[in-house]
Amino acid sequence: MGLGLVGCNPKRLRRGRSFSLLRRNTFVAPEPSNADDDGDNVETDSHGGGGGGGGNLSQNSPSRTQSGDDSDGVMTGTSQRLSQGTISSGSRKPLSLPPLMREDKNKTNVNSASATSMNTTPATNSKPAKCLFECRGHTSEIRHACYSPDGTYFVSASADHTARIWDASTGTCTATLEDDGMEIVTSVSCSQEGQRVVSASSDGNVRLWDMQTGKLIGTFKGAHNFGVNSAIFTEGDAHIMSAGEDGTICTWDAATLSRSSTVKADNGIFLTSASLHPDGTRVITSRKDSALRVSSRSGSVDSAMIMDGHNGFVNSACYSSDGSRALSASVDNTARIWDASTGECLLTCLGHGDAVHDASFSANGRRFVTASADRTARIWDASTGECLLTCLGHDDVVSSACFSPDGSHVVSSSWDTSLCVWECI
Repeated sequence: MGLGLVGCNPKRLRRGRSFSLLRRNTFVAPEPSNADDDGDNVETDSHGGGGGGGGNLSQNSPSRTQSGDDSDGVMTGTSQRLSQGTISSGSRKPLSLPPLMREDKNKTNVNSASATSMNTTPATNSKPAKCLFECRGHTSEIRHACYSPDGTYFVSASADHTARIWDASTGTCTATLEDDGMEIVTSVSCSQEGQRVVSASSDGNVRLWDMQTGKLIGTFKGAHNFGVNSAIFTEGDAHIMSAGEDGTICTWDAATLSRSSTVKADNGIFLTSASLHPDGTRVITSRKDSALRVSSRSGSVDSAMIMDGHNGFVNSACYSSDGSRALSASVDNTARIWDASTGECLLTCLGHGDAVHDASFSANGRRFVTASADRTARIWDASTGECLLTCLGHDDVVSSACFSPDGSHVVSSSWDTSLCVWECI
């Protein structure tokens, strides 16, 4: 989505061939077979398919093809190890941790206190997270990734016009989701029963897939005039909610593939994400401005629930699993936690050196993870705002990061065309 490009340092964009020197194992996906998988049905988990934030990069951003990458399903061993605070890759200049970014103290939060009185927590020298393995197979930047509810799979969305399903324990690609006319895949989400995947695309359509076979079940067409930036399952998988660049939120019947409702967001402004509150009564949206909006399912905006405080466009927003807090990521280099009932900003977390593209809670709400254009993901304590771990290893913008349902791992996606699985116990 376009927001991801605002505030990014262009020098951090593509630097030629990506490196994969820091991972224990590198898995390169073979040519897709879309063969039926014999996986069992998965259990329902309250965390769902990775939160409401979807891919947050514009369809107008350049689609880059990685040169010189293998595609023969080869596994390669570790050739470099992660060191404290830096990345060493042979003769490559070590990459230092980004400097702490400071907040504009003149910006105020209209719903709580000024930014100077909020609990603003800078990141200290956190420990480096251990990368267990890397997955490759996409041929252009990856926009989003999420786990299945039982943690056995994760799914990725890419600018190469495909989505892929990966075995979370081995890193092998089990299916590639392709459809004629499908353009950049901006986000993916898994159903609670673990049998279906929904994807959003810059072509304005939402698609429903069989997770085991990779086959297309159906396409939701005709509601969004421009690209769709997020699509998630809601209400026990009965419905799907999508948010688009045309400022509309659509609700679809997941069984009949028909549209149930269309709501025009406030002023019809470009939406970057939409997330349904666990009680099903209200929706939080992030958009191409600096505020979050909370509205009823019918679209009426509660003026007391405009969460204003970021100093730039907001790329994603989601609720905690218990619905008590909201989490946002912005191009102002920060993530913020908000009281979902009052709209008060509880924490502002500093530490990223460039735009924050995505943020999501762990299933128990005790931690959250952020993904940034500074090429890192960070894991934070959701109560104190302390940065616990830093995921160093990607060679380009980290577009998304998501906890596994049990909270033991994080999967990150990047414009360097790779996915990394990190240990975060």
